[in-house]
Amino acid sequence: GEVLPLGHPISRGSGCDSLYVAIPVVFPAGLAICSGTQPATVFAWLVPIHPAEVAFVSRHGWDEFETRLEHTDPDLFDLERTGIT
Repeated sequence: GEVLPLGHPISRGSGCDSLYVAIPVVFPAGLAICSGTQPATVFAWLVPIHPAEVAFVSRHGWDEFETRLEHTDPDLFDLERTGIT
């Protein structure tokens, strides 16, 4: 649920200038946590997001943002996607 500002777009043609830290739901459960370390290592998914999405997370919180992601189902691997807000 954290937002990490990059200070610039992630790539040419992309409006995404921040990264959203999420649980890696796109990967099998066994890849999300490595319990063989002390403490366990949790792998996060860094999702590129737009400034309007950053503002949405700030205003409404990470839970509401993830609910909106689930409903709109954008291609989060597309760096040139449009924002969902």
